[in-house]
Amino acid sequence: MLKKMRVGAATALFVCENLFFIGVGGGLGVFEKVQLVPALLAANIAALILIAVVTLVFGRLYCSTLCPLGVFQDLVIGAARVFAKKRFAIAPAHTTLRYVLLALVGLAFACGIAFVPALVDPYSLYGRIATHLLQPAAFALSNAAAWIADRCGHPLIFKQEIFVRSLLASSVAFVSLVGVGFLSAGWGRLYCNTVCPVGSLLAVLGHRPLFRIAIDGDRCVGCGLCERACKAACIDAQARTVDVGRCVACFDCLGSCRKGAIRYTSRVARIVSSDEASGTAQPNGTGRVGRRGFVTGAAVSAAAAAAAAASKDGRPLQAPESPVSPPGSGGGGRLLTRCTACNLCVAACEGGVLKPALLEYGLGGMMMPRLDFSRGFCGWDCNACGTVCPNGAILPLALEEKRKTKIGRAVYVRAHCVLVTDGVQTCGNCAEHCPTKALTLVEEKDKKKYPRVDENLCIGCGACEYHCPSKPFAIRVVGLE
Repeated sequence: MLKKMRVGAATALFVCENLFFIGVGGGLGVFEKVQLVPALLAANIAALILIAVVTLVFGRLYCSTLCPLGVFQDLVIGAARVFAKKRFAIAPAHTTLRYVLLALVGLAFACGIAFVPALVDPYSLYGRIATHLLQPAAFALSNAAAWIADRCGHPLIFKQEIFVRSLLASSVAFVSLVGVGFLSAGWGRLYCNTVCPVGSLLAVLGHRPLFRIAIDGDRCVGCGLCERACKAACIDAQARTVDVGRCVACFDCLGSCRKGAIRYTSRVARIVSSDEASGTAQPNGTGRVGRRGFVTGAAVSAAAAAAAAASKDGRPLQAPESPVSPPGSGGGGRLLTRCTACNLCVAACEGGVLKPALLEYGLGGMMMPRLDFSRGFCGWDCNACGTVCPNGAILPLALEEKRKTKIGRAVYVRAHCVLVTDGVQTCGNCAEHCPTKALTLVEEKDKKKYPRVDENLCIGCGACEYHCPSKPFAIRVVGLE
C-alpha cells in the first residue's frame, strides 16, 4: 500500500512538472518552487522547512517522489527490471567521494562558477532534458497531430516551431540523459547517492528519520530478496542492516519480503548479527557512516548549503562585456549567483528570445539564460520568465513594471546602416518598432533621417536590433554593466 501511494504521488507530480516544462501546464509551477536547490537560492524558508520536516520524519521521500530526476531514474530502473531482469546487491557507500563532490559544488557556488553546480543539480539537470529534448519531441507530436487534422478537414491544432536554442545545452542534455540512464539501468540510484548534491544533503539530514526501513531479525531468513529489490543498494541481507542515509524511501523492498521481516516503522527492531556480536556493526537503521562520518557529512553539507546561500551576494566570474540578461534578473552579475541553468525560463519564453549562453557570461555562466535578438525581441506583453523561475534568479515583474525595467542599451553604428552602405534614402525600421519611442529619426545635411537613441527611454528590449535590415546590424543592444 505504501509503495502504491508513493508511486501514485510521484507519477502525478512528474506529469505536472513535465507538462509545465513543455508549456501546457499553466498553474502547475508550484511544484518547481519546492525543489531543494532553487528553494535554497531563493531563500524560500517555507519550502526549506517543509523539505526538512518531511526528511526528518519520513526519510528521503523527496528523492523518490518530488525530484523529477529521481522519478526518471525509477522509470529507467523499472524498464531494466522488466527487459533485462535487473537485480541489485549491497554496494559500498562511497561516503568520502560523496562529500568531496558536495564540497566542490559548494566551493563552485562560493566562487561564482555556477556552471559546475548547474551540471549536477538534479532539478536543473532534468530541466535541461525537458526543455531541449522533451519539449521539441512534444512539439513534433503536436505538429504530427496538426498535419493529420489538416488532412481530415479539421485544422484545430496549431503547429509549433521547432528549433535548436543552443547546441551546447542540447548536447549537455543528451549526454546527461544517456549518462544518468546508463547509471540507473546498471546501478540503480548510484547517481543520487554519490554525485547528486541534494542526495548528499538529505542523506545527512535523513540519517536517523522517525520512520525508516527496518529488518526484524526474528523473522528474517536471509533470502536476499529485499537486497535484490533495493535500487539504492543500501540493504545488506546477510548482516540484516539498512543504510538509512542512502535509502530513498521507495518501498520496493516491502513487497519483496515473503516473511514480513522488513517494514517501514518508527520502532527499529534490534538485530543481532555476527558483526554486532563482535562489536563491529552499527545498530540497525543507523547506516554505515558512523558517528565520525555523520559529523563530517553534516559539516560539509552545512558548508555547502551556506556557500550556496551566501553566493548570491558574491562576485561571479564574468566576461568583459555582459550579454543582455532577462528582465527581473538584475543584470548578469546577479543572475550568475542564483541561476542553476534549469532553463525553465527558456522553455517558457513566448517569443523564443531566451537561449542558453555559451561563453557570453564567461566560463561560470555557461547555459545561463540570455536574450538573443536574432529570432525576436523581448515581448512588450510577456513576463513569463520571471513568473516561472523557481530560485529567484529572475524576479517576477508585473507587466507595467517590466515595461519600465532597463535590461540593456541600444548602440547605433552609422557605418553599418543601410542609409550609408546601400545608399537608400529612407529606412526607419528601428524607430518604427521601438515601443518606448527611445529612437527618433533626425534629418541631417544629406536630407536623410538617421536614428538617434535616447538612453533615458531605451530599456534594451531588442525590437530595434531584430527589425534592423543591415548585416551586420547597424543598431544592437548590449547588456548593462
